[in-house]
Amino acid sequence: MVELHKKYGPVLRIAPDELSYASAQAWQDIYVHYRFRRLLQVPLSDRALMQQEHIIQGYIDLLIQRLHENAVSKEHPHKPLDIVRWVGYTCFDVLGDLAFGESFGCLERGKSHWWIDEIQEGVKAAFKLKTIERFIPGFFPVFMKVMMFLGTAMAKNPEENFNFCALKARERLARPSDRPDFITYITKANKQHHDMTKEEIESNSQTLINAGTEPVATATCGILFHLVSNIEALRKAVHEVRAYFCSESEISISTTQQLPFLRAVIEEGMRMYPPAPSTFPRTTPEGGCVICGRFVPGGYSVGVNQSAVMRSEAIWVDPSRYAPERWLQDPAFAADDKKAYQPFSFGPRNCIGKRSN
Repeated sequence: MVELHKKYGPVLRIAPDELSYASAQAWQDIYVHYRFRRLLQVPLSDRALMQQEHIIQGYIDLLIQRLHENAVSKEHPHKPLDIVRWVGYTCFDVLGDLAFGESFGCLERGKSHWWIDEIQEGVKAAFKLKTIERFIPGFFPVFMKVMMFLGTAMAKNPEENFNFCALKARERLARPSDRPDFITYITKANKQHHDMTKEEIESNSQTLINAGTEPVATATCGILFHLVSNIEALRKAVHEVRAYFCSESEISISTTQQLPFLRAVIEEGMRMYPPAPSTFPRTTPEGGCVICGRFVPGGYSVGVNQSAVMRSEAIWVDPSRYAPERWLQDPAFAADDKKAYQPFSFGPRNCIGKRSN
């Protein structure tokens, strides 16, 4: 390897899906997840969430207002409404405000933002291409090089998305403020530890937006779909909320934690419709390891498929049945192995923002 790097440079492709690096910067770029995670935990902590609640609540109130305006009218008392679209607007507006100090204005205008449309199209395309690559190793980078050579929109999309995010992050950094958004928490922590450069803040702002919008919107819509499709569960949830609260002003992050059936509705909704239904791949270490009692050689890509584990008959009682009661110590579901329920992944690299969801 020493001789190969000496001959070909600091980056060496040694297999269809493996790169070898020989540079000081590579240590930082490849192995710094813990450093970033430690810093990003601050703006995503329970304490930060409570301080951000008034910002989030403002957008929820606006969402409810828009739903009333668009779903109920004298002319169309039963007008259908695309809840997926409106939930998506809310998630992007909230994350835009918390990450950049300004929303995307989707709820205000009642329509999407061009950058959001590009993100959604990019995510769809990436999933399709990555699926193809599972059967044709190396397909994705070759395909993207061809697209770049042809100057297609698909090739420009990732770069445009990053540049827009970086611009918004720079603009927010140039506006000193004590409002409890992500940039405030990160810059305050930076004054003590100097953990992130300006470029790293710009890069991670895109990660926060991407991870905190589409998955949250997907989970919310999945939860709502299963709830309204099950009249008895909907009746119980409505009764619990109306019995506990006397007015809308009493509803908050802390008070909703006191509603066990609502919590069960959320858990069961994400079991039936996990926000990230695919596999989070990991590579087995050199020398191999034992997984589920069997030895797996080193270098294998392994992972748990969310959709499969959430619907396994070996894990859940009647897994295809929507039953919030399984999260309320109902003896009928005593055989459920709830350790399998990990919608935010598991271990030191699980979803850092799961408390915000």
